[in-house]
Amino acid sequence: SDESCKSLIDYTNRYINDKRLDTVDGLPEWQITYLQKDIEKLCTISEIRNIIKIAYDKYPNISNVEFFVRKYGVGAREKLPWHSDMTVVSSTIHLSNYFEYDGGDFVFIEDAEIKRSSELKKGCGFFHNGNVIHKVESTTTGNRWSLIVFFFADHSEWSKEENKVIF
Repeated sequence: SDESCKSLIDYTNRYINDKRLDTVDGLPEWQITYLQKDIEKLCTISEIRNIIKIAYDKYPNISNVEFFVRKYGVGAREKLPWHSDMTVVSSTIHLSNYFEYDGGDFVFIEDAEIKRSSELKKGCGFFHNGNVIHKVESTTTGNRWSLIVFFFADHSEWSKEENKVIF
């Protein structure tokens, strides 16, 4: 919902900083990581559990989840280079509308073709297999805010007890 998107941006914007470095490229993350119980306080339980249900219905072996809100734009992370996630499935949900920033397209490789996801409205998003190679192009004006959700299987080295999925 618009209210949940605003709540996540406002809360994250108060606490976000450039101190923690990203494992993809060693640059500042410009993100805040949330436990499920905490993000459910900023959104609604039904919104967050619906995201989990969509992933679980397609990948019933998921058992752990990690949420983070990331800022791209001026005075934050500009882009993210090509990489894949170490997840069973990943999700990106836009917290800002595509017309609030320039650039920032999510670009991915599918069937040996480069494809892009652009002009997504606030609250809309997508899921992809964790091994999909992808990047975020440079955000040249404005701010692109995203809720990113990583889903792990129980046996993953990234699974943690505090990140167990709550259904």
